[in-house]
Amino acid sequence: MGKIRGIIRFLLGDKNYLKLSLKIKYTRNFIMLLKNFYADFILYYKHSTVFKQETFRKLEALIILKYHSLEKGLLHHKIKYRFGSQIVMELSNLLKMEKIVAKRNQTQISAAYVAMCNYYELHEQNNIDISDFFPASDYTLFKQYCNPNLSSIKRQSCSEYFEKSNSNFYEFSNSRCSVRDMTGEKIPYDTIENVIELAKNAPSVCNRQPVNVCYIEDKGIIDRVFNVQGGLKGYSDEIFQLLVVVSDRSCFYTPGERNQMYIDGGIFLLNLL
Repeated sequence: MGKIRGIIRFLLGDKNYLKLSLKIKYTRNFIMLLKNFYADFILYYKHSTVFKQETFRKLEALIILKYHSLEKGLLHHKIKYRFGSQIVMELSNLLKMEKIVAKRNQTQISAAYVAMCNYYELHEQNNIDISDFFPASDYTLFKQYCNPNLSSIKRQSCSEYFEKSNSNFYEFSNSRCSVRDMTGEKIPYDTIENVIELAKNAPSVCNRQPVNVCYIEDKGIIDRVFNVQGGLKGYSDEIFQLLVVVSDRSCFYTPGERNQMYIDGGIFLLNLL
């Protein structure tokens, strides 16, 4: 093979041989990228919950999605009663399936029963009738399956939340939870700069460091970003600073690295948090 390359190089000359090599490499990478995208398509079609929900793991993923939506709704200061009625009905049907009931002691399934009971009890305490989509018989059944040691809502003051900040990593990591209620207090810009500087210690493939952080203080732009993101509706009124982590595709040069920006970005984001 090396001899053939040598002959072609001799016949074409170095400059033309280099041009031909680049064209061949471009064509090969283009074909490889198409093959990889096709393989990704087949894998996602086969294994995601988008098209089929035939396994316990897929059903569990749907349950997590739905009960998490209810949990977020329960955290609003001004709760819109009877919210998520369609989700409640869908979740009720899932939680009554035999294969789900059989694994009711698994953490995520148990948490779903707790969220449903919390939802029912909130409406009952405020004399709101939801029997048209959440009958008392379902509540009684789900209450039997509830783990009394689980709670779908954790309330902490700022001091309590940061209590383990200087503890060992095991205690600190176990103290972490997602915050939905913000004070609106701004963090000094110098502190944010220091945080980002520390986050830059995150590893990346071949140390390419493809990540950038956009700092936003304009409330109008912050709200537009959250409209695109879609996962923080009703909780962004008191957020006046935002960090957006972005990863640069141009740092990656083979089809096999087409998803590397998400990996490097995710590692950086974890370091940032």
